[in-house]
Amino acid sequence: MKTVPIKGLPPIEKRPRCPNCGKILAPWTHEERERRELPSGNPMKSFGKGSSGELITSGGYEYVTVSKEFKGYRGYGAFDTLRCAAEFANAAYKAGYRLTRKS
Repeated sequence: MKTVPIKGLPPIEKRPRCPNCGKILAPWTHEERERRELPSGNPMKSFGKGSSGELITSGGYEYVTVSKEFKGYRGYGAFDTLRCAAEFANAAYKAGYRLTRKS
């Protein structure tokens, strides 16, 4: 199956990286899907089990991604995971960086 390209996704060189591990942040997308009916008697697809436990292999439908649109990046601010954010914060604390309170 062919993958659908993501509209509006910047090239890989321009995508932000996690400051802790250097991994490229994953894109957050909006997908549009449509339901397509499958022909009956398709032996290559199985559709799960029916109410009596028999394997359903004829007819049915599948959902196919029609288009994807770029909405932003997944992650926690500049970090890709909460683990990276915590590791970065702990390393900054050990290096002597402290937050100052504003009264």
